[in-house]
Amino acid sequence: MDDGSRASVSPDGSHIAFLRYAWGSGRLWFNPEVWVMRSDGTDRVRVVSTPAQDAVSWVEAFGWSPDGKQIAYVRKTWRYLTHSSSLELTEWQSARSQIIFSDSRLSSVLDWLSDGRLVYVLAEDSASGRDSNAWVITLRSSKILGTPTRITIGLGQISTITASADGKLLAFVRESWQGHVYIGTLSGNGRQLLASRRLTLEESEDIPTSWTPDSKAVLFTSDRDGTSEIFKQAIDEPLAESMLAGPDQMELPRLSPDGSEILYISVPKRAGPDTPSAIFAIPIRGGAPRLVLRDTGITNVQCARLPSTTCPYRRTPKGNTQETFRFDGKSLLVVSLNHAGETTLLSVTLDGGASVL
Repeated sequence: MDDGSRASVSPDGSHIAFLRYAWGSGRLWFNPEVWVMRSDGTDRVRVVSTPAQDAVSWVEAFGWSPDGKQIAYVRKTWRYLTHSSSLELTEWQSARSQIIFSDSRLSSVLDWLSDGRLVYVLAEDSASGRDSNAWVITLRSSKILGTPTRITIGLGQISTITASADGKLLAFVRESWQGHVYIGTLSGNGRQLLASRRLTLEESEDIPTSWTPDSKAVLFTSDRDGTSEIFKQAIDEPLAESMLAGPDQMELPRLSPDGSEILYISVPKRAGPDTPSAIFAIPIRGGAPRLVLRDTGITNVQCARLPSTTCPYRRTPKGNTQETFRFDGKSLLVVSLNHAGETTLLSVTLDGGASVL
C-alpha cells in the first residue's frame, strides 16, 4: 500500500488498519486518514476521512476494539495557533463515527485493552507543557461507564504505550526534551563542526532564528518568562539581553535587509484563525517597536539581504491553498498556489487596489 503507515492488526488477525495520506481531493496533502484492508492486502476501504476545511485536521493514533468491530482514534484539528482534540470511535464496516469526548490535552497515544478498557494520554498543565500521564475509561456500547481514572504519575511525555494480551500489564515510554541554543566553529571548507558549546543556560525553550549583522550575537525566542519573547545573547556572554517583552507571543526574530532592524511576528496568546496578527520591527540596538503590517494567520517572515529589499511572509493555509506575500514598503505581491499546479499573482497596493499580474 503506497502512502501507508502505522499499521495495526485486528485482534483476530484478519484485517489491518493503517494511516494513509490524503493527496489532493480538496484536502491538504499531509492529512492522514484511517483505512482498513484484509491481511492479504485486498478489499481496501477508507473508514475515517479528513474533511475539507480551512482548519488542518488529521488522525494521530488509533486502536482496535477487543471484538474488532470498532476502531478508536484521536483526531487533532489546528486553526492557526489554537488546536482541539477529540477521542472518536468508528464502526469501520459501516464507517459510522462518533465523538466520545473532546479535550485539547489529548496526546497521540492510546491502547484498547482486551477487557474493554481504553487507555489514553493527557498532557498535564505543567510549566513546561511537556508532561503527560495515562488515563483509562471503560466503554460499553460506545458509552463511558463511570469516571476516567489516571493510572500514571510522573514527569516527561508518554510517547508509546502497549498492553499485555490479558490487559493486566502496561509498558510505556516517557521522554523529556528541551530546545537550547548551541554555537560551534566550522572548518575552513564548512563541512565539519570542529567544536560546539551550549550558549543559553536557562531551563527554557530557546529557539534561534537569526544572527546580528556582525555575527557577534544570536537572536532567539524564549519562554523563560512564561510567554514567547525576543532575546539577544552575545556569543561570549553567559546571559541574554531581553529585546522585547509584552502580553502577546513574539516569534521568529529576523533581520531587515540592511540589518538595522529586527522583524518579528506578534500574535495574541489565544489567537484563532481570524485573530489579527502583525509584523513589527525594532532597532537592532533596542527601542520602541514599529508596526510594519497587520494580517491574519501570519506564520513566517524572512528578509533577503541588500541589495535586495524583499521580505516575504506566509499565512496559515486555507484548504489546499498556500499564500505567500512580499512587502517592500511600497506594494505587496500576493502569490497564491494550489496543489493542482495553478499559480495566480496579484499586485496589491497599500491603499487596497489590486490587479492580476
